[in-house]
Amino acid sequence: MNEYIQQDNRGNMRIKGPFHGIPVNIGWESVDSLAQLIETDGAAAWFMFWRGKILRDPVGLAKRCQDAMHAWFGSNPRVAEAWARQQAEVRRQKRDPSHAIEYPTFRDFLTHVKTVQKQQDAEPSVLDDGCQRG
Repeated sequence: MNEYIQQDNRGNMRIKGPFHGIPVNIGWESVDSLAQLIETDGAAAWFMFWRGKILRDPVGLAKRCQDAMHAWFGSNPRVAEAWARQQAEVRRQKRDPSHAIEYPTFRDFLTHVKTVQKQQDAEPSVLDDGCQRG
């Protein structure tokens, strides 16, 4: 624990800092807890880890986790699209606080993401040879 890694931002992004005058969102999770969360809920809640920038990773652990997120979101494009839309809406609201977001809380949004994932899983996909799998 330090001034940036605290219990209030374990599993949740919180503004910490500022770092050189810039507030930065920081969230963290232990390796074991992250693995368990991904195993039970998939990577849908970890978009920011997929899109984030690793600043320091002396043993390559964050890179391995981020690679796993890239593979997961690559296999779940509708979930990635939902996240991209939500992130754009949040940025818009930060510029214009009167802008209403369809999913204003993280919990609301994760409920939506789980619905998107179920819909995606239920859709047949087309294999490279043009055949459908169901």
